Amino acid sequence: MQPLDATQIKELIAGLDEGVALLDAERRVLEANPAFRELTGLAPGDRLDAPPFTDLPESGERRELAWMVAGRKRHCEVHVHALGGDLHALVCRDVSALRALESECKRLAAELSDQSLKDAETGVLTERGLTLVLESQVSRSRRYGNPLTLVVLGLYGRDLTPQTYPAVARILRDQLRWADVVARGEAGEFFLLLPETGGEDAARLVEKLQARLAAEFCDRDVWTLFGLAEWTRVDDERRLIRRARQHLQQAHARLSA
Repeated sequence: MQPLDATQIKELIAGLDEGVALLDAERRVLEANPAFRELTGLAPGDRLDAPPFTDLPESGERRELAWMVAGRKRHCEVHVHALGGDLHALVCRDVSALRALESECKRLAAELSDQSLKDAETGVLTERGLTLVLESQVSRSRRYGNPLTLVVLGLYGRDLTPQTYPAVARILRDQLRWADVVARGEAGEFFLLLPETGGEDAARLVEKLQARLAAEFCDRDVWTLFGLAEWTRVDDERRLIRRARQHLQQAHARLSA
């Protein structure tokens, strides 16, 4: 098979979401797709001879690097692939949004250390704590257009006991990502705040949680219903909570009809 020429390589990498650059032995950029130029500010002809690009990983390894471009800090997972001869491909995957979310979660965790914002029975946030976190996440979604979904879980059945709620809280925490938030509402329901998650992905998660909870309480009269509200630009934090509750009530009404 004939090796690709420069034009073919340029066409191949042009539409990729990840930043890709072709480097020579002197770490000079020979070709770069638009994503790479936007992430790094570098273009063909530039050399990667300044930090942090002097700390690139060895071929086949991955490393996270950070740098400033146009006044904005970028966090990227980078890896290098040997292409033969003196040529290498440098691939950069933007993880800036993930790091910003992680930083925001840490900040909120410090603010929410106040025990009055934690539910004493289950250890998760109270509805007041949820509202504080949701306010920040709604602002972030409104600014960047990121998806956000709020799910509310209602518990029903004759065998509900005080021990049921801590067990459910534990299951929810175990099944969710580190960035997701579990809270207990004023009416005893549970809320699941899912950043970076659209309605379809949230619905798939709900199906998984329903199966897990059904297995946990298979020998008791305990069952669940979910309401789901995907954030829209007309929603503030209280409207989103209200919509999720309304969808739970509608689910209960359909079941009772």
